[in-house]
Amino acid sequence: MQHLDLTILSSSFTINTSDDLMNDALEQLWEPFLGSRHTPSLTVVVMKTQDGWTVQGMGEPSLENSPWKTLIEIRNKLVAAALEKATEILDLHAAVVVRSGSALLLVGDPYAGKTSLAMELVTRDWSLFSDDVAPIKSGSGKVLPFPKPLGIKLRPWGRYSRYWKRPPSWAPKEDEAFLVPATSLVGTDLHPATIDHVVVLNFREGAGAELAESTVAETTALCGRQLRDVDQDKLGLLAGVCGRAHCARLTYGSDHQAGRRLQAFTAR
Repeated sequence: MQHLDLTILSSSFTINTSDDLMNDALEQLWEPFLGSRHTPSLTVVVMKTQDGWTVQGMGEPSLENSPWKTLIEIRNKLVAAALEKATEILDLHAAVVVRSGSALLLVGDPYAGKTSLAMELVTRDWSLFSDDVAPIKSGSGKVLPFPKPLGIKLRPWGRYSRYWKRPPSWAPKEDEAFLVPATSLVGTDLHPATIDHVVVLNFREGAGAELAESTVAETTALCGRQLRDVDQDKLGLLAGVCGRAHCARLTYGSDHQAGRRLQAFTAR
């Protein structure tokens, strides 16, 4: 049995597995979080059986027929457990990219294209901070680096397998979601960043790239829909973040066109 020790935000976790391929995939996916000096708050056991993959230690034991579904389940449960224990964190559903200590938040519903647009901006001299969770410190209002595994939905595997040092032998099916390590997309300066731009996304097939500046109140209300367990204190903190940032709404149908508009917007 092999084990990985992780520290995610302020929580420690251990993942045990007897399968070498699964262990290698987990190690690559969670590389930025490897290492712990504390007793784990949660221990996960992943086993390969004739019927699929079993996961124990995260509520009721589960059985998946796909290694990708297993990896996604582990990621979702670990992130949820870490955020639950991080009481001084506002967890906004947003992708985050940074450049020279300045953060751009891409806020939106699931399937709004946050991850793919963030990866487009990486090609434009930004670095990835997180693909769909922006952990914002309640005291400073700064966003913390959170380079967890990236979730890719309904995209060709071949386009993303290059981000793995050792791509797993089990490529996903054509219509199956999968994960990508964040290590090749993040920068070396993983310190809390100032949030200078907040953009709420609206993906619309066939649209160009229409960007309109928005008010603090409007942006706070739209971002508030992407908070877990929203309350007045969280909305107040979010309003402070939006009040210090340049805010806009972006309707787009192409990552490339949206990337160009965001480059111009953030250059002001």
